[in-house]
Amino acid sequence: VARLLGSVASAQPLTFTDRGRIVLNVSAVDIQSSYRAPLRLPNVEHEFVQTPEAAARRWAQDRLQGFGTLRERAVFTVTDASVIETKLPRTPGVQGVLRDDQSERYDATLKVELAIFAGETRVAQVLAEATASRSVPESITVAGRRNAFAEINRALMQQLDRTLESEIRRNLGRFLVN
Repeated sequence: VARLLGSVASAQPLTFTDRGRIVLNVSAVDIQSSYRAPLRLPNVEHEFVQTPEAAARRWAQDRLQGFGTLRERAVFTVTDASVIETKLPRTPGVQGVLRDDQSERYDATLKVELAIFAGETRVAQVLAEATASRSVPESITVAGRRNAFAEINRALMQQLDRTLESEIRRNLGRFLVN
């Protein structure tokens, strides 16, 4: 039962409210996505309980806040949130029957942009990219695959969170409200 509950708990959608707000001196923060999932192999991001795109959008909802007197607006855009499945070679013959080979590798890429606009003019921006990869054995269960996807998402978002926070502080410092 504990194993089953652990599986369910680890696949829960990620939130970032515990990380605190990044307050920007802008009139609003718009959250959008230009990424369109193909919804077919080799892409598998649509099979995640929470897609990398949804996790990135949730990050922006939980972490970014517009609060200020400037008329500029911040636009957070997910530009890539793909997870590609690659079939891996298996051991042939009798040895293959006795082994539990790694059967698939999942390579995830998450790219986002946070831009500050004055009217239609981009006055500042930061770009961030996170990648994660994981292979799974041919004996993996549905719950095991769901957990692998959740681990990929966690790794992507931890990397993205660190990168964005650093880049925002370095390159958008004049827009930060302390």
